[in-house]
Amino acid sequence: MKKNFLLFTLIAVLISSSLSARRPAGAPDSMRHDMRGPGIPVYDNMSFLLERLDLTDSQLSKIADIRSSMEKELIKLGAEVASLNIDLKNLFLTTDKIDAKKVKSLIKKINNVRGKMFEIRTMNRIKMINILNREQRKELKKIMLEHPRGRSGKKRYYRK
Repeated sequence: MKKNFLLFTLIAVLISSSLSARRPAGAPDSMRHDMRGPGIPVYDNMSFLLERLDLTDSQLSKIADIRSSMEKELIKLGAEVASLNIDLKNLFLTTDKIDAKKVKSLIKKINNVRGKMFEIRTMNRIKMINILNREQRKELKKIMLEHPRGRSGKKRYYRK
């Protein structure tokens, strides 16, 4: 019974991690899913936000610097998550008797790293929003309302 439960848990973790990395059907190629937070669409060239928010060159440069450093951090942490997922998979494939403590330990490590990634995205989002002036923040709120469910919702709105 425990074996079946652990096997089911592993399969669920592996499937959910592989599905979260895919681009939804119909999404533009330029969309950066790893950089988009709930309700805020962000594109590689940022032309969408530039048009909607009327960002100055200085603001655009500051935001680009924040995004660049964030991407570097997230790439390292993403590689760590991938490595831990491989370790977890190998626990199931290489042993006859699965050690539940090791599995729980790896799951805890994976969740800690994902938590760090979420924190980095959120704190950098705050930094970027603080660069905007009052009118730009109002426009950003409108954009967020146009895309109410963001990353986790089923209903998506894409710029055509």
